Amino acid sequence: MPFSRRQFLSSAAAVAAAGQVPLALAKSPTKMESLIELLPNVIHTANDPGRWKKKAGSHLPDVSLEGSSLTVKTHHGMSRKHYIVRHLLVLDDGSVLGSKTYASDDKPEMTITLPENVGGRTVLALSFCNRHDLWASSYAILG
Repeated sequence: MPFSRRQFLSSAAAVAAAGQVPLALAKSPTKMESLIELLPNVIHTANDPGRWKKKAGSHLPDVSLEGSSLTVKTHHGMSRKHYIVRHLLVLDDGSVLGSKTYASDDKPEMTITLPENVGGRTVLALSFCNRHDLWASSYAILG
C-alpha cells in the first residue's frame, strides 16, 4: 500500500533525525543511454522497443524499492517455449549488483539488498527473453 504524503514526510523526518536518508527510486531514462545506444536493436527500452514495439509491457523489467531491498520483476508469462531467462542489475559504474537465471517454470522476480552509499547512483535493470531479446529499464536511486 503506498504511503500518503503525510506518512512519507513523517517517516522521512524520523529517518533524517536519526541521521539516515531513506532511499527511493525514480525512472531515469537518460542516465544510461550511452550504454544502451552502443547496441541498437539489441537492447530494447520503453523509448526504443525496436522491432518488438508491442512487447514492451511484458518485457521491460520493473524495479521497486522497499528500505534497502531492491526487487526486479518482469510481468511476463512463463512457458517452456517462451520465458524470461535472466535478470541482471548493474550500477552506473558497471558493477554488477546481482543476477538471477530462471527456468521456464520459475517466476521472473529477484530481490537484492543494496550496498551502502548508493544514493544518487543509477541502476540498470536488464531482462532477457528467449524470444524477444534484451530489455532495459534505468532508475535513479534517490537518497
